[in-house]
This record gives sequence, structure tokens and C-alpha cells, in this order.
Amino acid sequence: MDKKTLNFFEMTYTTNDLMQANLTRLEPYPQLTKDAALLNTTLGTTGGVMKEVQKDTSGATDDKSNARMAAILKTVSVARRASVYPMLTNNRQLFEQLDIQKSDLTRLAQTALTERLNGVYDDVVSIQEPIAGMGVPPEETVEMRTLIDAYAKYKAVPRTLTAQHKTLNQSSLPALKKEFRTILDRLDRLMLVFEGTSFYEDYRNARIIIDRTGHEPEEGDKGTKG
Repeated sequence: MDKKTLNFFEMTYTTNDLMQANLTRLEPYPQLTKDAALLNTTLGTTGGVMKEVQKDTSGATDDKSNARMAAILKTVSVARRASVYPMLTNNRQLFEQLDIQKSDLTRLAQTALTERLNGVYDDVVSIQEPIAGMGVPPEETVEMRTLIDAYAKYKAVPRTLTAQHKTLNQSSLPALKKEFRTILDRLDRLMLVFEGTSFYEDYRNARIIIDRTGHEPEEGDKGTKG
């Protein structure tokens, strides 16, 4: 199975997890509820093939996922507080560097994310003295550095399929991929009812097909395409 197909199926699972966690939001929209259920049902009737693929190609252990999120949350928290300083000093460039959202970072692949986190850290350190009185003490900056380093230690390398997974029946995958694309295309259109909300932003992030080798998402796989 090619890498692009593997990444597509993992995106499908991520999107389904989000939809299933927000079913109550969908209740006012019968067709949206129906397609979310269809996506979940289709994933559940693939004989475990897709789940095995997902587990094998996750490219990250639970520890890595936890380290990634911890680094992102701390960096966003520190950066947004620190951004008050460039606001007061009319430093537009620095403000734009520090004015980040969680969604800005979660969509990045590992290499790009690590570079972005390091860049924010350097910016924070450069103004450490004045922002100490704005709720960003030096010890919190040190904590941010520690969390970034903890995430960066994980290598962005592809995992090879084990012999067990190679024996899985791959012949049904093209048809399944086509079916999932049809469902996801409808969801992309129906989800526009939530446009402008954090739920919609989470959906767009879930629909990004991440290249687990550490490269940037492929053009055309961002947002509502997949």
C-alpha cells in the first residue's frame, strides 16, 4: 500500500473520532447526523483492516502524541501572554510571531512544528525581562523549552508494515477509499453550517492529510479536501 493511501485512511479515522465526539452538535441537522453515522458504520464494517492500518501507520506512540500536545499548549499559552509586550511597543513583526493559536500549530508536520516552536521560544527569550511582569516568569519559559525538547526527541520517520499487516487483504482498499471520499465530500459541504466556530476549525484540522514522514501536507489535502 502506498504512503498516500495510508495517510488518507488515518485522516478518515481522525475525522470520524471528532464527529463521534460531537454527535449532540449534529442533532439539529438530520443529513449531517446520517452521514456522520455512515462514516462510523463504514469504518466499523471493514473487518478490522483499516484499524490495523491505522495502528501500524500512526507514526507516533501515545507518548509522542502527548509530548506534542503538551509542547503546543504551553507554547501557545506563553506566546499569547508575551504578545502583549509587542502590542505595547508597536512591534508588529514580533506581535505576529507571538500571536498564535493552537490550530496554527496542530496542522503542522513534525519538522515544521519543531521549527515553529523553537522560533517562538527564541522570541520569548528575547523579551524575557519585560514580560516577566506580564505573567511570563523565567521558570515558565524554561518549562516551555523542556516540553519542546521532549517532543523534538521523537524522530519523524515512517514505520514499515510488519509481516502480519502485510498479509491483510488490500484488494478492498481502493473501493473503500472511494466510498470514504464520497462520504467526506458530503460532510465537507454540510459542515459549513458550523463555519466560524471552533468546531468547524477542529473539523478542518482533522481533514488535513498528514504526511507521517515529516513533510508538509500535500497541496490539495488541506482543509476540506482529502
